[in-house]
This record gives sequence, C-alpha cells and structure tokens, in this order.
Amino acid sequence: MIMTGLRAILILPRLDNVEAIERVRKRYDPSFGKIAPHNTLVFPFKSGMTTEEVHAHAEAALKGCDPFSLQMRGVTGHESSHLFLNVIRGNDEIIDLHHRLYSGPLAMYRNRAYTFFPHLTVGRFFDEGTFEEALATLESFDEPFETTVDEVTIIAIDGSGCANFQSVVHLNGE
Repeated sequence: MIMTGLRAILILPRLDNVEAIERVRKRYDPSFGKIAPHNTLVFPFKSGMTTEEVHAHAEAALKGCDPFSLQMRGVTGHESSHLFLNVIRGNDEIIDLHHRLYSGPLAMYRNRAYTFFPHLTVGRFFDEGTFEEALATLESFDEPFETTVDEVTIIAIDGSGCANFQSVVHLNGE
C-alpha cells in the first residue's frame, strides 16, 4: 500500500558499506529505490502542519541530544512479514529520539498498539513461505554497519511512494 500526503522523521545513516544493505533491499524490500535505508523515528503521518512547523517541533524536541554511535548487525524477522537489520549500539538513543519527537503536536500520531524498537527494514513480505526462505538465506548476513548519528531528516512521501527531502535537524547537544 502506497501512502501519500504523508511526512515521516528518519535517521538516514551514512554508511561506508551501504551497498551490502541495498543488495538485500533490492531483492526483498518493495520500497527499494523509493527511499534510502533508514531508521524510522516518527512513522508516516498526515497533518496540516507546514514543513517549518514540523522542523521547529523536531528542533525543540531534540534540544540537548548529542550525536551518538550507531551499529547495526544481523537480520531477524518480525511478524512473519518483515526482515530487520538489528540495532546493537545506539538503541537507547534512538528510543529517546522517538519518544521526544512523539510529543507536543506529534503526540496524537503515536500508535500505542505497537511496541517501538529500533531497526532498519531490509525486507517486506506478503506470504510466510517467501518470508521464511529469505530469513534462511540471510542467516549468514552478519556484516557490521557503523556510523555516527548527528542529524535526523524530515521527509514527505509523494504519490508514487517516494521519499522527498524536506529538512534536517542537527543533534548538537545544545
């Protein structure tokens, strides 16, 4: 399902070895080519807020947040429909950013029916057999992916499901 007229707030990790993730995504993720590999902080939401208002909220909510180290490694399954590259360092910091951003004007968009846990989606499936096959294929995919997170990005999702950059909020600890 393509969602349009939406915004989201993400970490777009700068990774030296991103090609390894993209090879997996090209094979298993329908959003490959529409959005770069990312860690979602605020899931797609539709509101009347302007880009400037969303940016101002994110800037205020993230005040005092320092850049942090992010390491991801190993693929696991979720709900027999998704493959996640697991966050093994930076988990607590991502959860903190998530909670801070889902405050004020974005609080109403937080879906408490789902437990948030940091990850990077590398696959999405609509049948369990294909999911199980992909999970088995990626059992040995254990390359580490490391970066420093020093910004978050606000995107819009267009009618074709593609992400379009709107603004960046820097983490500077101030």
